Amino acid sequence: MIVLNKDMSKGLDKLLKGEVKPHALAKELGISEAEAVGIRRVYLYETRGLDLDGFLPFEGVDYDDAAKRGLTNALGHMGGGPILSFFEAANLLKDGSAEANSKRPFFYATTEGFMGPGLMRGVSAVEKSGGVTVEILDDKMTRSVGIVTPGAEYTKAIEVFANSSEGFAFLESVYNRVSSHSQLRDVEVHTTDDGNAIALVFIAPTGAAMGMNMLTEGANGAVKAMLKERIIPMLNGMGIYADEDTFGVIASGNLCTDKKVSRINNERGRGLTLRISANISESIITGVLKATPDGMEMVGKYKNNLFSDIGGVMGRNSAIANPVSAMFLAYGQDTAQVVGPSAGNVSVTMNGDKSLTVTVDIPVLEVATIGGGTFLPLPRALLTATGVYGRDDHEGVSKRLFGSYLGAIVTGYEVNALAALSTDHLTSAHRNALEANRSGNGAAQRASDLASEKRQ
Repeated sequence: MIVLNKDMSKGLDKLLKGEVKPHALAKELGISEAEAVGIRRVYLYETRGLDLDGFLPFEGVDYDDAAKRGLTNALGHMGGGPILSFFEAANLLKDGSAEANSKRPFFYATTEGFMGPGLMRGVSAVEKSGGVTVEILDDKMTRSVGIVTPGAEYTKAIEVFANSSEGFAFLESVYNRVSSHSQLRDVEVHTTDDGNAIALVFIAPTGAAMGMNMLTEGANGAVKAMLKERIIPMLNGMGIYADEDTFGVIASGNLCTDKKVSRINNERGRGLTLRISANISESIITGVLKATPDGMEMVGKYKNNLFSDIGGVMGRNSAIANPVSAMFLAYGQDTAQVVGPSAGNVSVTMNGDKSLTVTVDIPVLEVATIGGGTFLPLPRALLTATGVYGRDDHEGVSKRLFGSYLGAIVTGYEVNALAALSTDHLTSAHRNALEANRSGNGAAQRASDLASEKRQ
């Protein structure tokens, strides 16, 4: 555990009493950003039991330089790479329980300067607005198995069987036996135009896990059993020769669709499908966001809609991928799955009282609170500190709560982006980042010195 000097101990005391915010420690107490990092780590240990020693490095980064680049509220770094930061929030969910809305830390890891301050400002606006309403429209994982056949008559036999009640009962029985922690909900059948291939899309809830491995094992097991035990005997009985070498089986037929933006995923959903809405009053828009309702509505109309139409953009939003990727990295999620929420849509409606209703639709949010990268020490510790680690959660309650928090935080980020884009805030933030890069401080200067040494 980090040893605090006298000034740091005073800072910790003020932080525990709520007299200073975690992100403002260095500025308000006149201490270095490195000392502020130490105070934050001890603070989280004392308030959350979160001990970052041993798996989140602290030494070796110029945190004063990092803060100038907008990498604020730091806790340490990921092996000299992304800076891990946090903020605290409460009352994010308008219809949530008292426990769900209790004050808790949220973590993100990024190299993107000035993302964090904007994120925190937007979340603050959401908090002061009474939180967001989150509708979880669906919770499921999909996996498609492709079957390539010698011709249309073979494909038709599979199509008829898979679409029958007998066929579903067979596939369900095998799937549920192979994938013991997941129960099959539905199977979609899609045939290629040439009639030489067919894909079966298995759909099932997966509890607190993201669940792709569950579905892959169950779906492949069910398809292979169907071919061997039902389709081949059926075809042979019709005088059409077939054996196990007749069919080519593709473990993922791309109708899932995994780690790619797709029309079918946006229509059907994958993982959590969310609709999040927040009502931001005019006083919060002008006081917290330093913007105007008319300006934010203008950005929503033209950037997110009309200009997106011209550009053929699948994802009418400012930058949902920013907070999602940063939180995915911190919490041990599959970072490639950021492509799903990146295709989310944000709409802005002006109300009669000059408040704005901001609605965020995310059809694909694939997260987990158990399994995958969550087994690693740091993500597991951070999930636990946030109160969403999914151990023994077979129903997926923790995953849906985690997804709801992500939805609220994404909405805050988008609200702030609407404000920043309607004023000069985005330009000034980038200008500050450029000035930091040109200042000759920290890592940039060390890299320049090293290059000069090598030239000499």
